[in-house]
Amino acid sequence: MARFGRNARALAAALGLVAAGAAAGLAAPALAGDPVGHGGGQARGTAAPAIYAGPVHVESAFTYLDGTVRSFVTDLGVVTSVEGGTIVLERPDGETVSVPTDEETCVVVDGGPGSLDEVQPGMRAVVHAEAGTAEVVRAGPVRPREPVCHELAGAVHGDLTVTSADGRTTEGAWDRGMITAIDRDARTISLIRRDATEATLSYDDRTRVFDEGIGGVEDLGVGDVAVFISEELADGSLLARTIRCVMAVGVA
Repeated sequence: MARFGRNARALAAALGLVAAGAAAGLAAPALAGDPVGHGGGQARGTAAPAIYAGPVHVESAFTYLDGTVRSFVTDLGVVTSVEGGTIVLERPDGETVSVPTDEETCVVVDGGPGSLDEVQPGMRAVVHAEAGTAEVVRAGPVRPREPVCHELAGAVHGDLTVTSADGRTTEGAWDRGMITAIDRDARTISLIRRDATEATLSYDDRTRVFDEGIGGVEDLGVGDVAVFISEELADGSLLARTIRCVMAVGVA
């Protein structure tokens, strides 16, 4: 447990992508596909692909180390307008979403600190809202180590309900913790969160690790601290889909 104390500040600074999935990134890119890409591939301001079956809407409830719970709504789409402090997205499923911002809204553009004035129609964006107001707006390509927006600092667990462009709904989980065991034969990862809760996740060939210098699950080790975004299977078990923000302090 001591490693958590040493890594807490650095780990909190690596949480930007989580709200994008956005997704972070909050969970939008986490459970199926990654419409905003990694490491480039599409130019600034280009729209999302016309055919897209991944997540477009996420409802989440996050539990923090102090026991508080915060609820968020995340939407992914193409910006159609930004007027009067309100950003309007058209999601890949055809739904239009309008979300007001305020002076506290954290804005990231093309992986760097930005302002709402830089968010232009036609840009891909993820909007992460709490109580109807945008906490985070991320526009343009997502970067593996983009600047932090602090909405998930101190979070230890999240329950996610993800709606895909085809209308399918998937339940999932977000966990931040330290790896305590990896069973390469059973293909499971055991971890402990900062609230002392233990969890075991399975993984498969589709599990993706997004961090510089880490190619896949085979590069993870006991003692590493990371964020795990998982899909809940029919039997109630969790299958890790995405692993992000790895603090590699352990041994394989």
